[in-house]
Amino acid sequence: MNFTVAIGLCVASSVAYAVAALLQRRLAPHPLTALARNPSWWYALLLNGAGAALHVAALRYGPLLLVQPFGLLTLVLAVVIVAIERNRPVTGPQWRGLGLTCVGLGGLLALIDAGHATTLRADQLPVLLVGTAVLLLTLTVVSRRPAASNLWAAGAAGISFGVASALTQTVTLELSTGNLLAPVALTAATATAALALAGVLFTQVSYRRRFGAALATSTLTNPAAAAGIGIILLGEGFRFGLLGAVLAAACAVLAGSGIALLTVAAEPAPTLPGPRRVPLVARRSRARAGSRRPPDAR
Repeated sequence: MNFTVAIGLCVASSVAYAVAALLQRRLAPHPLTALARNPSWWYALLLNGAGAALHVAALRYGPLLLVQPFGLLTLVLAVVIVAIERNRPVTGPQWRGLGLTCVGLGGLLALIDAGHATTLRADQLPVLLVGTAVLLLTLTVVSRRPAASNLWAAGAAGISFGVASALTQTVTLELSTGNLLAPVALTAATATAALALAGVLFTQVSYRRRFGAALATSTLTNPAAAAGIGIILLGEGFRFGLLGAVLAAACAVLAGSGIALLTVAAEPAPTLPGPRRVPLVARRSRARAGSRRPPDAR
């Protein structure tokens, strides 16, 4: 384990994911069937692939609970990149959101137990895959209903990526021990590829409305799903026992508050309908037309 290398790879991965998210945002109005003809879609896929590769490399040097929370940086970096791209300063609420997110993330990292990463057992893998499939199918059905919120698809994207990360740790560790052809490793690798593709498609659908809220939802559900798997199935945890778990939960709430603040600051304010104003030229034209109107016959 080398936490310094893992953190560096995580930051680089977050940069790639943030740029990919902004590209996918621009493509959001296009139907999925037309994306293959757009070069920007392929650039987004390449960036998502680069982010995934860096993420896989990070799991080689750090446990899932260390690597996955860095997904919170995706929204943080997206805000900064948009500000630079549009040549405008970061607003006060955005700075507060950035600060809360970074403080919460730092607290989580300080509380993570530096134990050894482990793999999923043969009896755990089918349960995880079946449960994930049922959950994603349910979210798919809900998100396709008329007037359904796009946040259902965003949540499905986050869960897909979170479970894929947990499976990636198993694949990475099996590869390091030369057991890549074992049934567990092959099943985990196949499921990882399928979940990664599903996550990209769910993400693209979720960006069609309220990009900031969709990105925040997937950013939060991703580490939450992975952390749940890490704690329940992989035996990972936090320092200081129960106290550490409580402090970690508080840090997660703090980081989530920062993400929520960034989302509110990023969403455009709704415009209220005002009184209709008629241009001065139009008013004068109407007045002249009225003055030439013949008087009513009596």
